[in-house]
Amino acid sequence: MDEKASSSSLTQKALAVVVLGVVAVVVIRLAVGLLAGLLHTILFVVVVVAVIAAAVWAMRIL
Repeated sequence: MDEKASSSSLTQKALAVVVLGVVAVVVIRLAVGLLAGLLHTILFVVVVVAVIAAAVWAMRIL
């Protein structure tokens, strides 16, 4: 009986390690995706501001 409980405990620990591994991968992918999205948004805003500034500059020249 003790051997079966030990085996069950080992199985639970192995399952817990697998679950933690999956959770870690999901969290890392979400963090990278969020960072990439944030950088994309910042770059888009910078480009829009540059285009507006270029349009204002061009209108002042003309």
